[in-house]
Amino acid sequence: MKVVLMLCETFPPEADVGGLRGAAFCKYLPKFGWEPLIFSRNRPSGDPENNPIMEIPGLPGKEKQITFYYGRQDEKEALLNRTFLGRLKHFFMPDYAYPSGIVEKWLKESEIHLKNVKFDCVWGTSPSLGCLTVAKHIATAQHIPWIADFRDITEQDEFNSFRDKLFKFRMIMRRKRIIHSAAVIITVSKHHARVLKKKSKQNVQVIYNGYDPDVFSPASGEKSQKFSIIYSGKIFNKYLHDPSVFFEGIDLLLNSSSDFRNDVEILFYGSDAESVRKMVTNYKCSNLIKCSEPIPYVNMARLLKESSVLLLLNYRGRKGVLTTKFFEYLAVKKPILCVPGDGGELDSLLNRTGSGKSCATAEEAGSFLNKWYLEWKKNGSTQIDSNDEEIRRFSRVEETGQLAALLDKVVQSISI
Repeated sequence: MKVVLMLCETFPPEADVGGLRGAAFCKYLPKFGWEPLIFSRNRPSGDPENNPIMEIPGLPGKEKQITFYYGRQDEKEALLNRTFLGRLKHFFMPDYAYPSGIVEKWLKESEIHLKNVKFDCVWGTSPSLGCLTVAKHIATAQHIPWIADFRDITEQDEFNSFRDKLFKFRMIMRRKRIIHSAAVIITVSKHHARVLKKKSKQNVQVIYNGYDPDVFSPASGEKSQKFSIIYSGKIFNKYLHDPSVFFEGIDLLLNSSSDFRNDVEILFYGSDAESVRKMVTNYKCSNLIKCSEPIPYVNMARLLKESSVLLLLNYRGRKGVLTTKFFEYLAVKKPILCVPGDGGELDSLLNRTGSGKSCATAEEAGSFLNKWYLEWKKNGSTQIDSNDEEIRRFSRVEETGQLAALLDKVVQSISI
């Protein structure tokens, strides 16, 4: 088997979404003739962000993993101990600054652990530019090709102040320099690919996020005692996840149906309760909202199957943001309510798969929720007649096959 060194910002069982895409590729690459060697940062025991609950069946064993520990305290110490020249370096090379000290640590660990290890290609994942810097450095030292993978891009975020705009400029300029030597650039949406291709003038391919078929599968139609609406994941702010249209739609149903309040439950898993409370405080449905701590990965799959509606939060105007959550929702075949929609690729995929509805107004959201609520009242459950063939395209197995084909092509082009 050919070997690919996979650089991940973190790796399961750490419950960080930054490790999920890399883990899925690692799980299925051996099916396509590639052996993954994982090289990742994890957080030490006792670190406030250490949360090892993402157990995923079928991942490579510890013998295929190189892990170094770098936590919140290490970041703070590196920041406090910066010299003037260090500060200057961080300004012009922000990949070394976020988080502070990690690139130096990662490079040092690579010299220790990779001295006598042979591999054919290097893959690194971003939005951490530091991960790509390390991937580039290792590949250059080994005289082998490397692939830059972008889960997010700087351009998808909002920058209003002069300081923020300067940060955006620094990140984009540095990114262009880092990925100049990459054999291939991969990203998660067509919009992101267009942006990266325009900025880098390089070959950019799309491999979507997806769902693990070993974990996420269609619900079997069991009846539930409540009309449950579930949101999975964090809510950071209204620019990233705006629930106002959803809350307004729920309020409309509360006004029109006396039974609805007693039948419905709205569950936010993994969201900060205080952040959600601030967003919902002025709505009638505020006392219906329940927040829960993050739960183990495989347990979340079971809860999604038991739901009546799956909530997907977006912000109109944000393009190309196609999260793993969306594809995991697709797999369980429960109605997806997307608010307020993106007016682009996300809405298109919802329509193509027949998996739910994207709503720009409270009236639309209330109408679709009422339709699914009446179905639940009649049958005790909800399910959709989605396009299974289209959904299968987003299986992590299919997508890993795409990555393996790119790896083969890159390695072959170097050997010719």
